[in-house]
Amino acid sequence: MPADLPPFVRRDISDQLEECLVPGRFVLLVGESTAGKTRIAYESMLARANGWPLIVPSGIDGVHAALDVTRTVRHSSVVWLDDLERFLGSDGLSPTHVQNLLHGGRRQHLVLATLRAEEYTRLTGTVGGSVGGQPSTDRRRGGEEVLRLAEQIQLARAWSPRERANAQEDIYTADPRIREALKYIDRFGLAEYLAAGPQLLQEWCNAWAVGNRPRGAALVAAAVLARRCAIHRPLPKTLLARVAQPVLEQHGGTKLRPESATSALDWATTPVHATSSPLVPEGEEGYTAFDYLIDALPKDPPPAAALDALLSFATEDEAIELAEFAEGWCCFAQAHAAWKRALRHPDHERRAYALENLASLVAVWRGDDQARELLTSMVRERTSRLGPGDLETLDARLALAGWTGWGIDVRDGIRQAQELLQPLRDTGGSGVAQLLRCRGLIAMSRGTLGEWSAVEPELFQQVQEWAALPEADAAETLYSIVRHAYCLGRMGRQDEQIALLRRLRDDPRFAHTKDREGTLAQHAHALQEAERYEEAAELFRQLQRTGESRHGAAHGAALSPLFNLASCLGHLGDPAEAVRILKDVVRLQETTSHETGVVQVFLRQRLCTWTGMAGDPHTAASQLHDLARASETALGQHAHATLACRSRAAHWAAAAGDVPHGIEELTHLLPELERRFGPDDPEARASRKSLAHWRTCIQYDLPPAT
Repeated sequence: MPADLPPFVRRDISDQLEECLVPGRFVLLVGESTAGKTRIAYESMLARANGWPLIVPSGIDGVHAALDVTRTVRHSSVVWLDDLERFLGSDGLSPTHVQNLLHGGRRQHLVLATLRAEEYTRLTGTVGGSVGGQPSTDRRRGGEEVLRLAEQIQLARAWSPRERANAQEDIYTADPRIREALKYIDRFGLAEYLAAGPQLLQEWCNAWAVGNRPRGAALVAAAVLARRCAIHRPLPKTLLARVAQPVLEQHGGTKLRPESATSALDWATTPVHATSSPLVPEGEEGYTAFDYLIDALPKDPPPAAALDALLSFATEDEAIELAEFAEGWCCFAQAHAAWKRALRHPDHERRAYALENLASLVAVWRGDDQARELLTSMVRERTSRLGPGDLETLDARLALAGWTGWGIDVRDGIRQAQELLQPLRDTGGSGVAQLLRCRGLIAMSRGTLGEWSAVEPELFQQVQEWAALPEADAAETLYSIVRHAYCLGRMGRQDEQIALLRRLRDDPRFAHTKDREGTLAQHAHALQEAERYEEAAELFRQLQRTGESRHGAAHGAALSPLFNLASCLGHLGDPAEAVRILKDVVRLQETTSHETGVVQVFLRQRLCTWTGMAGDPHTAASQLHDLARASETALGQHAHATLACRSRAAHWAAAAGDVPHGIEELTHLLPELERRFGPDDPEARASRKSLAHWRTCIQYDLPPAT
């Protein structure tokens, strides 16, 4: 800690924190940047552990050295992990390491850590956020498991009335820095103002003015982008400049009359009011962003070239984080490159996770046929290199079976998965999780064939087996429950489905799982399917606000719930509002990507549908016809998205007056949808309902509007 600190004002949680600081405990302070986490942790440590040995690992590489010290030290010590995220990763702090730090040496030790609230959310909140993607589970991400072992204490950024009163005492107001900060206590926390957070943000905003410090502002934004991609290591000066250049160009480039690189770096590393600087120098020629700015800077779409530069620096762990970040912004080329990098991860489970997500990305970006080609090639290569019975080969085959059934032919996908059952059993204990996933895939695929009642006992059994599996990630158990809930809904037991999903939201077993908000979304979708639109709309609003706050208005995590909210409002009697919202969603999505992929087709298809519902079937039919052709070019003639567009176009052509054409087209499309994706596929169900409606119109000579 710096020598010239203002006097410490005790916080409401000071007593609670000090009571926790005893050997054998892992205490984690969570709060917003500049809430004062490090200071209160330091002061509490002085109060309860003064004179104990202090062990401070130097980042992720120092974790093992810290373990060595705790095994030999003769006195209980404090292991200090300020900014805990810096110590996490495949080579960093694991649950076993934590247990060893607490109990592994001659004495018990205290682990004291801090974590920004946004980092806590990243480690325990929703992963990804692309519209219309299938759910996935990040297995073996050690960070979440580490957090479960901690006693968490929340520290608010804003000060309570009691804390403000404490700060007014003469012992504190004698310090001019505290006197000045108290003038702004209604707007900012005391620690926030003392760290110059608001002033730094204002300086950064002003720096973008023409002829001011735009290159310096771009350097700061580049360092913030790296931290948002979970690259917490200091960036070398040359890399920082490479990342900053496309950020500068995004804001105007040479039109801003940027200063020299040297002048930019000098400005960015100069402290404001002798406290903090926007860029923090670390080590030799390395820089990180000041924590406050990571949360405070606008969450705009990242330039693709900036992500390319960061990927060149990223480790395999960081590549996974970068891939998820890029995919949420529909930066598909960058996500593709990052997932391919992650295939070289040293951990088997993370390689399997990368493969699943790479295939998912290719399907969304280039179509299901391309995803199948990728996985077929991967199976062939691994079979040749490792042998047909190797778990890596079986992983690839399982992914191929999943994507074959998901996007090509559900029955062929089931056949491939069934052929995997015995080879996975033959692997013994090493393949038990893959075997459970394979069985889950078969059951869900059979459900799309209309066999939900037959597979419900199997899905319920899988919930029990996942819960009993010692090494299972909690998210796997959660996802098995979500699958079972979906099955109940498709069986007509929607009240049971909704009640189960509501209980999941409060289940302490999943308090920190990464798919917690995915469960909230599933709950909202179940309410929507049950035509409880007002309740669903409220949940989608909540998800949209959370997504925009954490990621930005144009990010998939914000657009996906907004997209679904539009449909709820349309069903509640305001199709014009649904059209307005969907136009905004399409516009925002196109600020991040202009390529025609599944996401773009999906969004525009829904917009066309509500255009028809709002009273303009001719425009809906025409736009869907054009969209189907664009989808066929980009994704393939038999892609699910293409067939769905053709089916919706036929429906609205009938609504516009050409009922015979609509019936003819739907009669042609329905068997292909049922054959490829199963009779319970949502588009197959919609097409069947539409065809029945228009046949009734013909039979009873009803007008199209009916």
